[in-house]
Amino acid sequence: MKRITFIKKLVISLILSVHRPGLRVISLESGEVPLKLLGADQAGDQIILFDAIPDNDGLVQGDPVWNFAPDFRPTDAKRVDQNDRISVLVASHGAIYEVPFDHKSKVVWAPTYTSCHSVEKLPDGNLISASSNDHQLTIHFNPQPDGERIKLTSTSDLRFETAHGVVYDRSRNCLWAIGQVLGKFTYIPGETPRIELAETWELPYNHTDGHDLFPLPNGNLLITTHEGVLELPMGNFSDAIIHSNLKNVKSAGADEHGHLYITDPTDIKSYETWQTDSILNLANGMVLKRPGARFYKVRPWLPNSFSYF
Repeated sequence: MKRITFIKKLVISLILSVHRPGLRVISLESGEVPLKLLGADQAGDQIILFDAIPDNDGLVQGDPVWNFAPDFRPTDAKRVDQNDRISVLVASHGAIYEVPFDHKSKVVWAPTYTSCHSVEKLPDGNLISASSNDHQLTIHFNPQPDGERIKLTSTSDLRFETAHGVVYDRSRNCLWAIGQVLGKFTYIPGETPRIELAETWELPYNHTDGHDLFPLPNGNLLITTHEGVLELPMGNFSDAIIHSNLKNVKSAGADEHGHLYITDPTDIKSYETWQTDSILNLANGMVLKRPGARFYKVRPWLPNSFSYF
């Protein structure tokens, strides 16, 4: 596995329009810019991995270095590092996937609800999806040959209101999920695996409509809601850190230095209300604009030791 390096002392002059009211795109000397971002680009209905280095005009225009086209419109993608191999988890409006990145295993997939927004891998290799409009957390299991792919043919559902995101926590051996509330679940493997709800927490500061959920390098949870972007310290969720008051942010993730990158939907002609062509670095206000992209969720391309070995 190649070690990801970071560009330092890169002077970038960004001359772009205002990203959202109250935010300016400025000329700056960047700190650390991740070389690659993994995004669900609904312009071509693909997951793309791309170099996140702006050109002199502040645009990110190079060809993707990797891509995967699911059978349905993509919503999310996550990097999985296990046993010295890298895979990519993909969520879409109708199916989920585990896609080999640097090895030649078969793609594992499973049909799921059309409102699927998130997928996670469980310790035994099963997958779990979160589907918002269907209010379901769904375990997918029982792998069977399916031509050039492997299909998870069985499911086990648990209702969870407006389920939008799901993350496995290997150190606590539990699942976290976000919807109307934050939920903690126990995973019970076996011939018919299931999850049980252990505890729930109201979203801090009267925030509503939890959307994205992803772990931070420091071990805390990062969430987006209708009202903003919050960091939830483990053991004290009520003492949440407000990183942004931007409304309806669709995804948020951090690089290894803790710099947060978000997708903040913008009012672009012909775009859906959840789509954007840009990724915003909350640490310094830098906007990474990829002309023509219609991103839903985007994440820095980094190992995730919170969830995987």
